[in-house]
Amino acid sequence: MNEQLKSTSIERLKGMIENTEQQLAYLKDELQERENQAAHEQIEHLDDYMDVAEQRFGPLIEFVATIMKELRNTKSKG
Repeated sequence: MNEQLKSTSIERLKGMIENTEQQLAYLKDELQERENQAAHEQIEHLDDYMDVAEQRFGPLIEFVATIMKELRNTKSKG
């Protein structure tokens, strides 16, 4: 390929560069669109994630709240 480029005209090289830059811009736009779509899908499922977290950690939060309440009661009595 390197030998072919040496014999390529300046105008053709400029055209190849322009074409490559256009393709790169297209690929960057496509990547950005896919990343945005993935983020939107994650946001749409955020409520589901929060429900699962609440189910998993709800009992733990209640346990910690109970311990904290008991510690405060013990401290105020002692």
